[in-house]
Parts: sequence; C-alpha cells; structure tokens
Amino acid sequence: MFVSFMDVYIDFDDTLMDRRRMTDDIFLAYGLVAAEDLEKLYCEFRKHQAFTITGFEEWLDTHGLDGKKLSDLFFSFVKRAEEYVYSDARDFLLTLKNSGHRISILSFDAEPD
Repeated sequence: MFVSFMDVYIDFDDTLMDRRRMTDDIFLAYGLVAAEDLEKLYCEFRKHQAFTITGFEEWLDTHGLDGKKLSDLFFSFVKRAEEYVYSDARDFLLTLKNSGHRISILSFDAEPD
C-alpha cells in the first residue's frame, strides 16, 4: 500500500482563527469613535496602503484620533488570540499531523522588518 504524505500550508487568519470577530472586538473596545466609524476609517486606510499596525496608528493620528490606543489594543488582543481560534481548528491540525502530514501555518506579519 502506497501512503503519500503532503506538505500542508494553512492560512491562520480567517481559516484557523476568526480574525473578523477579533477586529470587531478591537474596534468596539477602542471607544473613541463608534466601531462602525473606525471600520470605515480602516477601509479608507487600506485603499491607500498595505496594512501595518504602525501605519494605521500613524494614519489615525493624522485624522485626529489616538492611534497609539488602537495599537495597544491590537497587541493586547493578540496576546489573547487563542480566544478567537475556531473550536475545530485544533482537531483539524491534529488529524493532519497524526496522518503524517507536515503542517505550515501562514500568517501576514503586520509590521515591516
């Protein structure tokens, strides 16, 4: 019997973790403007440049908002990211691993080197 093992590449955001829910929670916690307004500002920012925490922080500052507060919130939520991992993600990864597949988890680094 021939058994084939694969290298499996899995995106973290929106595949293993509910990034949208975490973003919504960050925007709600920001509190200086309505979450919907912060979402609109984020969408406007993304029209002009790739996302980085530092870039969005500076962009908010230029629009009269406290960008540092948002950065601090982002990093505090990142420390709790496990709360946003989908309930079936662990079992899914263990099934792949126990089947002999090599798993690589991909994610976008929000900060440039």
